[in-house]
Amino acid sequence: MDDTVIAKHLENLDHRLENVEQILQRNVDPRLANVESSLTRVDTRLTAVDTRLTSVESRLTRVETSLTSVDMRLSTVEQILPALATTQALHTTEAALSLKIREEGERSRRYMDITRESLHSDIQLIAEHLASIMPKGAGS
Repeated sequence: MDDTVIAKHLENLDHRLENVEQILQRNVDPRLANVESSLTRVDTRLTAVDTRLTSVESRLTRVETSLTSVDMRLSTVEQILPALATTQALHTTEAALSLKIREEGERSRRYMDITRESLHSDIQLIAEHLASIMPKGAGS
């Protein structure tokens, strides 16, 4: 091939490359910007969820510590009672402890139900948002 033909091919390739770059700038770049923006919002939400989960973990640790303390105190009471208490006193103490344990169990259950509902709604929001930003058929 002579230089003229090669120069013509190179010029044609340059023109085609310019067309591809224009198409990318017009069509792909805005879409990538939208995806980036969506991912930033998702990241922000995930950070908030992570913060809430850390808070829940901290609260659960405190509950566990409290329950351990209650368990230790109950063990102490169980060790002292046989030596000190009469049958009537034991029945009275047992009823009071059962009531306190039941109340604590109900309070803990309500707390965990509230926490579970809160986490469920956060996870649902994230799932809906991810579903809205993911292209159709991406999981297939």
